[in-house]
Amino acid sequence: MKKYILALASLALSIGCSESSLWTSPEASSSEIKGSEADAEAGISVAEPVQVAGAFLVCAADSNVSVGDATGMGCRLEDFQGAKLSDYGPKDSDISISDGAAAISVSSITDSSQFWHWHAALSSDNLDLYTVNYLGSERLVEPSTIVQQSHPEIRVRDVVMLSDYENRQIMFASADSYIPGEDDSFNSIASADIICNERAKAQSIAGVFKALLSDSNTDAINHVMVKHPAYNLSGELIASPSQFWTNRHSALIELDTMLGEDDDEVSTGGRGGAKISVWTGTDNRGQLKGAEHCDDWSVNSDNPKGKSGNAASLDKWVDDGPGANCEEAARLYCVSQ
Repeated sequence: MKKYILALASLALSIGCSESSLWTSPEASSSEIKGSEADAEAGISVAEPVQVAGAFLVCAADSNVSVGDATGMGCRLEDFQGAKLSDYGPKDSDISISDGAAAISVSSITDSSQFWHWHAALSSDNLDLYTVNYLGSERLVEPSTIVQQSHPEIRVRDVVMLSDYENRQIMFASADSYIPGEDDSFNSIASADIICNERAKAQSIAGVFKALLSDSNTDAINHVMVKHPAYNLSGELIASPSQFWTNRHSALIELDTMLGEDDDEVSTGGRGGAKISVWTGTDNRGQLKGAEHCDDWSVNSDNPKGKSGNAASLDKWVDDGPGANCEEAARLYCVSQ
């Protein structure tokens, strides 16, 4: 009987350990970033990805598309990994496109080998004017979208990721806040990258991370490569690759908890509802927002300004309105590469 009880206890312990273990991920390119097994015991759990049901509507300007004499744009439905829905039969009436003044004519593409499901003409180079809505019968995570500068698959097709979490990327916001140029810890994009990797290492989150920031020389979209679906630390899909640089995120970007602080923002992973300011310098399309980068993140004063996002918001995560004073403190977004 004792042996039977011990066997059951051993089995229960084994199952419990399996369920509470950290999400297994590939080794980082540097042992400095990977962390030791002892560190892993003190780290936070990176949850398994939650499966997502539904497709995504993605639209972008495309110089290879011409409609009459006008440069065109394309739209298509994709799964959460960014792959085109190949078995979908598009119709002209499935989507509506407006430039703010009038409806834009749409043509469906029935050839399944083509990149897009629909083509349309661009009446203006100002992509902010356009709204696109899906009217068909396919189940979508979000039925509307913006028009992007280019399709992400084309932009990152040849990018080699440094630490691939089995075709997914991890994103978090720092629990600590930083004042630009206050000291050497945060005075440039490069220094922010170091902060992200130090925070990931302290929590035993494997991988190589970069800070999501723009400055006068670099757009965030060219600094942070998003080739795979991005997930938060709870395993929830933040965005597919094609939806990442939009204001259409599906889940909140959670805070890490390196300091183990007791405030509500940290203990709830950033879900308390209060605004969580994060430095970005970036608009919804991943590009520099005006000159709002605190003089390349080196100045702490009330002028110039710095663009920030709100980690407690799905649509204002990267651009939360007017720039903030650079003497203020805000967090940083970190994305595995």
